[in-house]
Amino acid sequence: YYMAKAAKESIVKSSSSGGAFSILADKVLSSGGVVYGARYDFENERLIQDSTENCSLAELRKSKYIESYTGAIFKDVGDKLSNGINVLYVGTPCQVEGLSQYLHTKRISRDNLILVQFVCHGVPANKFFTEYKHYEEKKHRSKLISFDFRPKIRGWRYSDWKMEFANGDIDKGPYCYFRSDNILRKSCYNCKRVLNETPDITIGDFWGIQKFQPENKDNDGISLVIAHNPKAVEILESINGFRYLKEIPEPAVDYIRREISTRQGKTGRRDAFMLEVGIHGYMKTVKRNAAKKIFRARMKDQIRKLFRR
Repeated sequence: YYMAKAAKESIVKSSSSGGAFSILADKVLSSGGVVYGARYDFENERLIQDSTENCSLAELRKSKYIESYTGAIFKDVGDKLSNGINVLYVGTPCQVEGLSQYLHTKRISRDNLILVQFVCHGVPANKFFTEYKHYEEKKHRSKLISFDFRPKIRGWRYSDWKMEFANGDIDKGPYCYFRSDNILRKSCYNCKRVLNETPDITIGDFWGIQKFQPENKDNDGISLVIAHNPKAVEILESINGFRYLKEIPEPAVDYIRREISTRQGKTGRRDAFMLEVGIHGYMKTVKRNAAKKIFRARMKDQIRKLFRR
């Protein structure tokens, strides 16, 4: 178990946490390899799995809280590995499990593959984000061209968001209508795959810093990195792109187990919410349920601004 941070300030700034994904990606790309991750396809209005053969690394970077469409990516990864090309694949724990099973069935070696999962809270279906996207586009009378789920406007420790529209409008804030624990896929509430050891490496935000090092006030971003096998340890310790890669004790990541337990207790709330969505539609339901949260978040933000002044 490690806490990690990229050496380059520009990488940390453009990442959701400490830049672990970018460092691993740079290692593979420098060897002529290919990196697979998720990018939002604005034309088809869905999050898709894609590679650096078709898009920039910047499009694959950062957290995106939607289910990504896998398509024929597993076959593409298998073809690259069969041709001796180095590959970094990053996905949800269930996607990582799926790719691992696919490669095993096809008897394709994982020797040239760095298989990475991120600490997953669960994913909602694309259709909810699409409805939210249309709501914002109607409000701004323009097409959405960029949506950042983690822009670090006030720093890494805050859950802000930022939208940009084709007409130049920019909208941002501390609470988003789309961020709700009630819209995850049903299977996500009982999923424990985030603790499995199928991947070589697990990456995520190191929220355990609050208890492990309460005096640490870093607001730029810190990554959690878990090495699941000797291959992963060797890879991580051979990279010189980290500002630091510090080993931490296992109890420092207990927040992941607590989050899984908390999520499992929310299935009843989710069922009631989805019933309401079926009757009234997503945006009407979420606005009614989230109104108090949004008001409280905005008031807290205003109070913080007043104190800073």
